[in-house]
Amino acid sequence: MQYIDEQGCLTQRSQLDRLRELADGTARQRVKALAPTELLPTTVFVLDPGGKESIWDLDHLAVAGSSSSSGSAVQLLLDPELALDNLVPTHAIMRILRHTAASAVAVMAPVNASSAALQLADFDHEQSLTVRIEREPEHEPTLGQWDFGQVAWTVRLRHVLRAARGRTVEEDQEAAPQRPPVAATQPSRPIDANTARKNLRREMREQLNRQPAAAPSWLQ
Repeated sequence: MQYIDEQGCLTQRSQLDRLRELADGTARQRVKALAPTELLPTTVFVLDPGGKESIWDLDHLAVAGSSSSSGSAVQLLLDPELALDNLVPTHAIMRILRHTAASAVAVMAPVNASSAALQLADFDHEQSLTVRIEREPEHEPTLGQWDFGQVAWTVRLRHVLRAARGRTVEEDQEAAPQRPPVAATQPSRPIDANTARKNLRREMREQLNRQPAAAPSWLQ
């Protein structure tokens, strides 16, 4: 919850909007060159805490390469055609998020040759969208409008993002100065058996001498 308090919901919403625009623009550019049966590549879009964007393609060479100026790469074990209907990409996405210290993430993946799916998440919000790939004779393929669809996502990006940042939180806690241990309070003195029996007898006498409650009106 530390990151939610620091960033706030409005900032997080703007991050999701930025990721959606980035993913939408990238998908519309890439879909123009798609063959009739070709799938969009599975792609991870990341925003780091400073707001810097990076795009990671999960390709057939089992390497995720960032299109940012850093040119860094993370070794993966991934068949991109499995997309998000399989748990395998979770490990790849987790490594990318740890590598970039991401504060928000989006994953675009093919559902089939005629549609694509998009999932966006930060620490507090998550959205799953789908879009149709419209193919018409003698025209380049185009994307329709993103919409909220019934997508059975196996990868829950919000959980993956929190797990990826969990190590950072633990490191921060270890680096924080340790408070001196609080002195243990003096335990209360146990009640001896004689006192306990006297208390029990007193409670029983009070219950026996107590006036019974009035009967309900329907019994009178």
